Amino acid sequence: MAKRERCSKRQIEAMIHFIEQHKELIYPGEFPEWEQLKTELNNMEGPTRSIKQWYFKISCSGNHFLR
Repeated sequence: MAKRERCSKRQIEAMIHFIEQHKELIYPGEFPEWEQLKTELNNMEGPTRSIKQWYFKISCSGNHFLR
């Protein structure tokens, strides 16, 4: 299995900023903001991921994004 590419610093910073503005995203569910976040992150230099993969990245990062 190939090793997953790490998020770029720019992607992580954008993710933190977006989550701070949309705190409802810390809860799983259908939010149109997830599509917006996925598109923004995937358009940056770095890996492209699905909404589920980005959510997993956020939820498994020690939740420091969410504090």
